[in-house]
Amino acid sequence: MRPVRGPEERRGRGSLRGRWFAAGASQRFGLALACFGLGAPTSYALQRLWAAASGEAPPGAVLGQAHVPYFWRVALAALHGLVLVLVVFGMARGRTAERGLALLPWLLAAAVPAAAAAMVLVP
Repeated sequence: MRPVRGPEERRGRGSLRGRWFAAGASQRFGLALACFGLGAPTSYALQRLWAAASGEAPPGAVLGQAHVPYFWRVALAALHGLVLVLVVFGMARGRTAERGLALLPWLLAAAVPAAAAAMVLVP
């Protein structure tokens, strides 16, 4: 009879579960998702500010629909957020994720009101 191995021993080095969900991966994933939550709205707010400053074309002139620029901005903001998730998840190793999560409330306190003001004040 063979001895029953624990979950750590059953996971091989080449398995996806062993690589991505190792110790500390939940902190890295949490930090990456928090960066998406900050990065995507910030990207959208900056795009709106840029469009207002550069004199965006009237919505009626763009394919006859008023919401096309909005959809492009949302899609680009989501793309920027996904790239940020991949970069942060790949770079946050060891205690970096813990330090990043500890600094997150301070970053949220500064970034969220600024992004909200930019989205509300720009027509």
